[in-house]
Amino acid sequence: MRKFISKLDLTLIFRLSLSLFMLVAAFRQSDYVSGAFGLFLAFYALLAAKYKVGCGYNKC
Repeated sequence: MRKFISKLDLTLIFRLSLSLFMLVAAFRQSDYVSGAFGLFLAFYALLAAKYKVGCGYNKC
């Protein structure tokens, strides 16, 4: 857990918070499409942070 916390950066925190808000909204509205997109966004955020790809890490 400490290793994960030490690797947090502003882009990853922004993407994970966006996906968390989408998942909460999907849970409240029982919407599977936005829930699936929220899960995909969380997976993409972790993958992009690991390999430092995408907007926020390199030039867009």
